[in-house]
Amino acid sequence: QYAVAPSPGVSILSHDFSTDDGGFTVVNTDPAPPGPWVYDAAAGSWTADGAEDPCNGPYNSQLNSPSYTMAEDGTVSISFDHRYSFEAGLWDGGQVRVSVNGGAYEPVPAYSFTANGYAEGNIQGDGILNGQRAFNDMSPGYANGDMITSEAFLGSFSQGDEVSVQFLGGWDSCATAAPPNWVIERFTMSSHGTYPLVTFEAEATATLHGDPLTVKYQWQRDDGAGYVDIAGETGASLVFWPVAADFDATFRVVAGVPGKSLNSNEVVLTDEPNVAPEISISEDGGALTITYTGTLQSAGEVDGTYQEVTGAQSPYTVPDTTGKAFFRT
Repeated sequence: QYAVAPSPGVSILSHDFSTDDGGFTVVNTDPAPPGPWVYDAAAGSWTADGAEDPCNGPYNSQLNSPSYTMAEDGTVSISFDHRYSFEAGLWDGGQVRVSVNGGAYEPVPAYSFTANGYAEGNIQGDGILNGQRAFNDMSPGYANGDMITSEAFLGSFSQGDEVSVQFLGGWDSCATAAPPNWVIERFTMSSHGTYPLVTFEAEATATLHGDPLTVKYQWQRDDGAGYVDIAGETGASLVFWPVAADFDATFRVVAGVPGKSLNSNEVVLTDEPNVAPEISISEDGGALTITYTGTLQSAGEVDGTYQEVTGAQSPYTVPDTTGKAFFRT
């Protein structure tokens, strides 16, 4: 899978909430939760205290950013400083959503986070986040008042698109964690050049005495110290927005059934253009010359087994024009 190395990004919308609420607005369930999103001018932050122990939920409170109109085509990322404390065990949570051109707010997937993303596993209970990924439990250093910085890509957008971000706090019917459940102190939206989402796909089959077996997958990466599992990536596809470090890593997937496993080939990202190769052939006085891009291969039959032509460089002069040969690049 080809991907263009991302640019550092240019800030297009930024608020630290030290002087005002940044134009953010709040939408609550009816009735509103006991602790909805409120702007704390003294602290310079937005804060949601959450639900309550009596079983009067479920509740949710939505903090919506102003819309930004894209000045040009590009990929958009966000970064925000926050701390959270949601009922552990995946009962309550906080989720980031995005709206385009006034449409419904849709969840930002877990794979879009490049730093400090959602908890592992889906939120349970009867709240709005049931069955979805979200922030849960306590953020690192919460008890000391420490903030963490989460970063995520929202996607690629066209010039003129209006983009808005939502921070959704969702609580089920009963119990809650210690307040505040969620605090946000800084929010930045940045625009990058246009480049694609990375997708690696794998497919493996297995049988036992002729009967099919379910194959399980585990994606891994090697940053120079050996392969380690990528947490939560156990599907047939690995999808993520690349950052600079990803271009120095090597990836693979382990496919397995009980008692057996198989490692895939290793794959890497490149910032070289993924352009379809070209090939042409010319004849001059009986000499055949092949001009091409990519790697030249040949075979004795058109559907035969192609092998790399050793030492070939473009333009390549065919050394023997007798018989039959097929070339591809």
